[in-house]
Amino acid sequence: MRTTPSTDLDAQTRSHLESIRRMIAMARLGQCPKRSAAQSALQTLEQMTRQWRERVGMKHIDLHATRSALVQLTWGHLPEEAACIDAMRESLFVLLSLSEQEEAR
Repeated sequence: MRTTPSTDLDAQTRSHLESIRRMIAMARLGQCPKRSAAQSALQTLEQMTRQWRERVGMKHIDLHATRSALVQLTWGHLPEEAACIDAMRESLFVLLSLSEQEEAR
């Protein structure tokens, strides 16, 4: 099956977002990742957000809680449990939105 650029972007985005979700889930359990890993995840999130806006036109995507949790992890701090839960919820919403868009194609 041949994929379009937006399909590739969606698959790549899903993979990166799932990785970020795992990092935040582990933080919720009290395991702080290495700062370099958190910084890399934050950079990836920023890059994905730019790609959504530029290529796909998804200007409505809001990942503030996810970004906030990652920033705290880059400082070497564990986000509060509620912040982790908010980040997990909003990132799940994005994953579900991507799945719905893929099904609509």
